[in-house]
Amino acid sequence: MPRRPAGTVDGATAQRADPHAAARISATAFWITAIGLALLAVLVFAVLPRWVDRDARPPTAAAPSPAAPVATPAPAAPAPPTVEPSKAAWDDPALLEARAAAQAARSQYQDQSAQLESHGVSRWGSGELGRANARASAGEKAFGARDFATARTDYEAAATTTAALLAEVPQRLAATLDAGTHALEAGDKAAAQQAFELAQAIEPTHAGATRGLRRVASLDVVRAQLDAARRLEQAGDIAGARAAWKQALALDPDTRSARDALARADADARDAEFRRVLGEAFDALDRGQYDLADKRLAQARKLNAGDPGVQQAGARLAEARRGQALANLQREAAAQVAAEDWTNAVSTYRKALQIDPSVAYARDGLAQAEPRAALAQRLQDFIDRPVRLSTPTIAADAEKALADARAISAPGPRLGAQRAALERALAAAAKPVSVQLRSDGKTEVSVYRIGPLGKFTSHALELKPGRYVAVGTRDGYRDVRHDFEVAAGAQDVSVEIRCEERL
Repeated sequence: MPRRPAGTVDGATAQRADPHAAARISATAFWITAIGLALLAVLVFAVLPRWVDRDARPPTAAAPSPAAPVATPAPAAPAPPTVEPSKAAWDDPALLEARAAAQAARSQYQDQSAQLESHGVSRWGSGELGRANARASAGEKAFGARDFATARTDYEAAATTTAALLAEVPQRLAATLDAGTHALEAGDKAAAQQAFELAQAIEPTHAGATRGLRRVASLDVVRAQLDAARRLEQAGDIAGARAAWKQALALDPDTRSARDALARADADARDAEFRRVLGEAFDALDRGQYDLADKRLAQARKLNAGDPGVQQAGARLAEARRGQALANLQREAAAQVAAEDWTNAVSTYRKALQIDPSVAYARDGLAQAEPRAALAQRLQDFIDRPVRLSTPTIAADAEKALADARAISAPGPRLGAQRAALERALAAAAKPVSVQLRSDGKTEVSVYRIGPLGKFTSHALELKPGRYVAVGTRDGYRDVRHDFEVAAGAQDVSVEIRCEERL
């Protein structure tokens, strides 16, 4: 074994000899390693990106969007010479901000281009899209040359065009659907097919485009039904034409010509029905069948209430009803006058005047009926209560009423009967009736309108028919009062008056 020089000690021996020295060696190695790692990180994150970016080349122009193959993009301008930035170029905040703005504009353009592709822009906006793509290519070249301001301008111009194309999508779709519909109505199958296919390319899930293509598929059969309906209508077979139009609508519910034709046929049928029932209303009016006229007129109003003929028929019916009512009232009043039913005749004449205040028969009839009704009522009151006729004033009134009745030249049976009845009542009221008063010989008796009769056990009086009051008085006894009535032609009238209740 070789000998170790004198005065030297190996590591293990040294560590064993001095443990604190070993700890100091380990700490020194740790810090050397840490400083080396920090320098390496600075090299990777700070220096290396500058080297890589300095050596990079401008990116090639972006490929056109999927919707652009049919477009003819504008030729790209030559790429400007690459400008080498200084070593501190990427430390410039303004440059970094310009780069970010250009990237945002590019993203907007790319997003809008993708949306346009989903709307089939290559089939309807290839020219505008080509110009947008050409402007975007110019922006790519400017971006590769680190001319970020120019790149941003180009990208924004391209995005403006794509945004305008996107805003145009709803109008394009509506115009295309309208074109397809018009082509269908005109029977141009090829144009309709092309229009609805374009609409489906613009909006693949649009129900109108899908429905339009289905309508194109059934167009030949629908046109055949429309042609058949036209021939049937010209031949006067409206029922057959209606069936053909309905069949066309069953195949294609959106066939406007069939729908309009059916609406026209329905309107014609309603008009014919209207004219029929209105004519029947006028015929019924002419025949005086007012109930039937009213029924037909109601049907005509449901069909066309604003027609002048309806207004005319309604006015005629109202006038006829009015005339009929007045005629009925006139007949009713005449019957009442004939029966001397003056009270009801007055009511009937007043009803007629409510309908037409100028009706002569009602005015004249009312002038006659009112005094006759009043006279009949006066006579009947006296006849119904003859006992009042013993009063002179009432008897005088009755005599006047009787004189008024006698003044009528043609009294009629009823007035004649009333006049005779009142004459009998007045005669009976003037004829005295024998009345026997009885008492106890102790009671003082008086009869109102006759006077005191004194004390008696029996006293005979001759009294006219009427109401009387007998009063009895006696000292030490309660007075008595007795009301009694003497009827005309009465027999054996007896009244007893005596005071019997002591005080």
